Amino acid sequence: LDALGSLLYVGVLTFMLWLIFGICGVNYLKGVLYSCNDRTGAVAGIDGCVGTSVINLDGQYVVEARVWSNAKAHFDNIGAAMYTLFEISLNEWYHIAHSAINSVAENVQPISGYQQWWTVYFILFVLLSNLFFMNLFVGVVRPFHHCQRVVGPSRSFGHSVCLVASPIKGVPSAGQRSEEPVWRWHRGHED
Repeated sequence: LDALGSLLYVGVLTFMLWLIFGICGVNYLKGVLYSCNDRTGAVAGIDGCVGTSVINLDGQYVVEARVWSNAKAHFDNIGAAMYTLFEISLNEWYHIAHSAINSVAENVQPISGYQQWWTVYFILFVLLSNLFFMNLFVGVVRPFHHCQRVVGPSRSFGHSVCLVASPIKGVPSAGQRSEEPVWRWHRGHED
């Protein structure tokens, strides 16, 4: 319960980071993750994505209607961007990254590997959101759980014992030796 205030700060900091990455995503990727479902490679943009295409699937010819559609995860508005960043934080980032890397411009069919610098955006977001903030979360929660419960002989009543570092009078400076321990056991509050 004592950690809730600190966890709130970590949550606000995480939201602000996501908001910054979301705004950058909307600013640069709005409307560019659309593509045509045509697999023949004959479509260059939205104007050519009309009618049908004929494809060969294992010796059988199949007619498909061409459709210009957006990716499931996109950055067309801030809400969609935040949802996309949530999916990225759940390790679904490589599909979304490929869509961004292949994007060219609005109403233009994606080209494989066209904007590879988007890799930096996604890797930076994954590192900051998943690793850095997870360490921040653990760093905030851990100090509140560093005490161990010691149960007495009756096993019905116990007390908390915490190992804490505290300044001790007479502790030698670097290079000197002393028999006095630097760590002391402190008894917590009785339950």
